[in-house]
Amino acid sequence: RRQVKYRALPSIALSYGGAIVKAIMNAIWWLARGPYDAVTVAQESRRLQFPRKPNAGRGCVTEVLSLWYITPLVHGLAEGTYRAMAELFGNSLFGIVLCLNAIRHLVLNTNRLRVQSILDGFAYGLRGLFLDTFFTPARQGVIHTQVAYQDWGARQ
Repeated sequence: RRQVKYRALPSIALSYGGAIVKAIMNAIWWLARGPYDAVTVAQESRRLQFPRKPNAGRGCVTEVLSLWYITPLVHGLAEGTYRAMAELFGNSLFGIVLCLNAIRHLVLNTNRLRVQSILDGFAYGLRGLFLDTFFTPARQGVIHTQVAYQDWGARQ
């Protein structure tokens, strides 16, 4: 059983590390793709709305003063930023939960109860929340105080 546990830990660490790396890559992709898609769509709709005449020349003043791409660029950057943050927070959340569960296991040195159904999971979750919030800190406080003062009282 111990060998299985130690063989699974690198796999778990690599999979969560991979999820975070994938989130960073997707976030960078969305930061580039959001503005590109928005400007491309605006450019296509601009071509359909204002078709060019075959022999019409380009006016220098008109082209320089035309800043039609600024608005779709800003909206695309906003969309890309929103999707990038969703990727980062969504995939990184799994790694954070893993780390917090490992810290909880190291500090409390207890395992969580195994559930048989969704209702059991809900009940055990509320029970664990109550115990981890009120009972465990009080018990740890008493134990650490006894260790600090070396006061074991009736326990010896």
